[in-house]
Amino acid sequence: MFMTGNAAMLDSFVRDARKTVALLEELKQKNGWWEDDKDLGRFIITIHGIKSSLGSIGEKELSETASVLETSGRDKAFDIITSSTPGFLTELAALLKKLEQETTGGVEITGEDGEDMYDKISAIKEMCSDYNRRGVLELIASIKSCTQKTNEVLECIREHVQQSDFEDAEDTAASYLDEITQ
Repeated sequence: MFMTGNAAMLDSFVRDARKTVALLEELKQKNGWWEDDKDLGRFIITIHGIKSSLGSIGEKELSETASVLETSGRDKAFDIITSSTPGFLTELAALLKKLEQETTGGVEITGEDGEDMYDKISAIKEMCSDYNRRGVLELIASIKSCTQKTNEVLECIREHVQQSDFEDAEDTAASYLDEITQ
């Protein structure tokens, strides 16, 4: 079962999963998931990386499947690779699609989480107008999970505040609030 993690961890996983899905799709077009030792090496390295990423977000079953595939690659157990990789690719692609929907785009302002995020961005905007560096930075640090877009906006605001560009930080917050209420 998918475990909620922080936004940076999920964004990192999404990037890793995209690369893995792309490579597996490429290898799928070849003869039996590998054409030569170079392809087999790419398969092993990629599966090893996604195995750890899956574990870090709580996807234990997929991580265990990746572990079997990695070992099978190292042992050149092509029968296991051929029989198990298609299902693994399908499950990984489905998980990736789900997470991309959850971690991209704007903030949803319906429901408690969205309203809470809207309130936090509004509070950040007000603190910027009061030149409250500490308050802004603490509030940004307290936000543990948000969409990729919100994370980018918060990072931009944080950078402005650290450089004492409170007006730019306030404008960034105000623009984002306008964007998410449309």
